[in-house]
Amino acid sequence: MVGVQIMTSEKIKLPSSVDIVVIGGGIIGLSFAYEAAAAGRSVLVVERRRCGSGATPVAAGMLAPISEAEATLPGMVEFGLESSRLYPDFVGRIEADSNMKCGYRTEGTLSIAVDRDQMEQLEHRAATHKELGLKADRLSAREVQQLEPELSTRILGGLRTKIDCQVDPRALSAALVIAGSTRGVVFADATEVASVELGPTGLVCGVSLTSNKESMGTDLEQNRIKTQNLVLCAGAWTRELIPEVSDLPLYPVKGQVIRLRGDVGISHVVTSPDAYLVPRADGELVVGASIEDQGFDDRPTAGVTMELLGQAWRILPSVYELEIAEINVGFRPAFPDHMPAIGPIGLPGAFVATGHYRNGILLAPATAKYLYEIMDTGRIPEVIERFTPARFGGAHPPAVGGTMEIGT
Repeated sequence: MVGVQIMTSEKIKLPSSVDIVVIGGGIIGLSFAYEAAAAGRSVLVVERRRCGSGATPVAAGMLAPISEAEATLPGMVEFGLESSRLYPDFVGRIEADSNMKCGYRTEGTLSIAVDRDQMEQLEHRAATHKELGLKADRLSAREVQQLEPELSTRILGGLRTKIDCQVDPRALSAALVIAGSTRGVVFADATEVASVELGPTGLVCGVSLTSNKESMGTDLEQNRIKTQNLVLCAGAWTRELIPEVSDLPLYPVKGQVIRLRGDVGISHVVTSPDAYLVPRADGELVVGASIEDQGFDDRPTAGVTMELLGQAWRILPSVYELEIAEINVGFRPAFPDHMPAIGPIGLPGAFVATGHYRNGILLAPATAKYLYEIMDTGRIPEVIERFTPARFGGAHPPAVGGTMEIGT
């Protein structure tokens, strides 16, 4: 799996205590760690592989709360729009702290139709936008060709949403590691939390760490870390961490994505009901994505590859000449209602942020902002009231004192 790799000549020595321990170094964990550190908190990020691995480097990075509005609940539209509004400042601060670019682009999204059924879906989407008070421009076939001349002449019409943007998740996660480091965040790659220690009143008071076989960069002579705050954001694997989240109805949704290279021929993100095409400034074209209920089967398959390439060719015939650079598989963390779980759990001092499904990259800034607000103030902001894990019920009662083994 592709991830961010930071090479060091010496092993990282871990602190004996921090304000917050974050389990999971994907886009959600990295974003939260950065915001918490920017607010003056000391943070340790524990990642069992490498920070920036998992679903993050597979994602296309579309920031499109409007173009996908009809497929989400009203609360998700509002939350997505809020996170989208946060992105320019979020990326600006990260780029300034890291001296790296995050691939943030603002050309917008062009949704297209290549047959009558898709035209009906496009009309429905346009109507949904209007009902929600969201602006989108209907385009004729000729207007689509004028906007993106390389697209197929079989396209019957389009819908352009200028507010939609994109970011490169790989560049963003790499920049977050550097930016977080400049803010004092400590990253422990190839390391896992073996147990959570509880005080006599049941509050989190520390964690014990263990290294996996790949651990080369973390000094675990100091393997017990004192902390009063634990954030669980290990994506589709989050429910395996502690008993308080084991009952959450979280499951993995497999997604296969193809990365092509060459003269991509388009500047907008282009979507249809069957596929999306995301152009990068460096000549990469991301084609996706499958939605599969296959558990944690990480094998790329010929059938899905052929289907995605076929759909891409129907939209942009020139993909026939592009090089296949990568075929990636990732696992989206999802709940049955396709909404995330953000907030405190049954263990005092512990919080969860997972289940973002197809919107993890989009929702990262808002998730980080509001989760830190919950931790700092003890209050649930109105914008995420419907996303707390309490909606699922069945939380384990808080334990009192002792040590709780991870994964039991």
